[in-house]
Amino acid sequence: MVNEYLARMKLSPTLIIAFGALLLILGLSVLYFFSFGSNATETTTANEDFFSATLPFFGTKDNRGSVSTASQGVPVQSSNTLEVRTVTGDILFVEDFTKDPDVIAEPDNRVFYVLYPNVTSTNPSEFDYEINYFPLDRSFSLVIAGEPLAEVRRKATDDLAKRIGLSPKELCSIVTTVQTPRWVNQYYADKNLGLPGCPDSVKFQGD
Repeated sequence: MVNEYLARMKLSPTLIIAFGALLLILGLSVLYFFSFGSNATETTTANEDFFSATLPFFGTKDNRGSVSTASQGVPVQSSNTLEVRTVTGDILFVEDFTKDPDVIAEPDNRVFYVLYPNVTSTNPSEFDYEINYFPLDRSFSLVIAGEPLAEVRRKATDDLAKRIGLSPKELCSIVTTVQTPRWVNQYYADKNLGLPGCPDSVKFQGD
């Protein structure tokens, strides 16, 4: 009975075209939702994970509180950044100073270092301090090669801060050792003097 009724029905061409267009629009809407809607969600999640992983000042895994974005060095990894290790074990991206014209590279780039004043001689009597960066360990070391220790340490600290784009206070968050040879000062030799103003560092008059 139903089949016979449908067979007798005559649909106009206009109605058939309108119905087909409606089905096409519905199909395209469903396709767009599943294709682009899910990708947008995945992209947002991926971006959040990227910034949490590369910027230790953001994300829930860092309990040191919020820090303004203007005081975090270079915020994301790029061809102009270096990886440095923080005292909490995280990785921070800072400006790549190893391309500076006065930086010397050891074979296989195991160490990048600066001698101040800018000299090519490794004779300790010819420079005040040395800045070293160790890519494998992602850490820095400062060698204080002249007296007074407090003044030279301050100069070396300011130099390092300027080269990598951090303030002297922010340097406290990265792994850095500060030492002086025995021929410079026997009392402070073989000790990690630390950076001025940082926790557990040796305090000199004027710091």
